[in-house]
Amino acid sequence: MSEQLSTCNMAEALHLLRRGNRVVKVHMECTWPYGTEECAVVFEGESVEADHRHFHTHMANYDLSGLPELFAAITAALEKGGEA
Repeated sequence: MSEQLSTCNMAEALHLLRRGNRVVKVHMECTWPYGTEECAVVFEGESVEADHRHFHTHMANYDLSGLPELFAAITAALEKGGEA
């Protein structure tokens, strides 16, 4: 069964994409603790929660050179109606 997870962290988003999860939606999300609206990317995948935990426990420095790949996946989701 596929799970969904939302993140505003672009390094984490890239990690989730590279772990085989797919971008299904992009939306504005109110974040804690200040209540600011941020752009959030929603992922779907079989192990998205485990991949999320892996990022937060193992990824101190992350190579951001793959951001164009992430932005392409975000663009594709938006073109399919994944909000804005």
